[in-house]
Amino acid sequence: MITQLAAKTEEALAIAEQLMLGGGSGRLRLACDGLRLAAREIQKHREESAANVPGAPVAPPVPATQKIAKNRIVNYVFVPVVGDPVIRPAICVEDFGGQSERINLQVFTDGANDGHDDFTPAGVLWKENVAYSATPQPGTWHWPARS
Repeated sequence: MITQLAAKTEEALAIAEQLMLGGGSGRLRLACDGLRLAAREIQKHREESAANVPGAPVAPPVPATQKIAKNRIVNYVFVPVVGDPVIRPAICVEDFGGQSERINLQVFTDGANDGHDDFTPAGVLWKENVAYSATPQPGTWHWPARS
């Protein structure tokens, strides 16, 4: 149901934005703002649902071979408003002294291609208290593959 709602919200937003190109009214702008807010709430619900699945495996601790620290580059599994989760690069901005596997991140998105308009102008998204997962799971971080 959430996926259908997300698709309908995106469809309505696209139509409203096309109408605005023709000099839309203040009411149309308010409608677009409401649709954007709905899209963000849907995104939040999808991430929370993915993180709170009953019986989901608990993430193992961060491997001892790698240490998380501020300024380290990691991968974040991002869930766009519409579509499958994608992996985006992120920088750890808070590691809580290395005492937890949860960190705060600045995630580098693909801007409008990721279906959001609430990023900074540079396409960066702040995520807090993100859990580690050895296998990519929506809303978690993991280490990039070594080359």
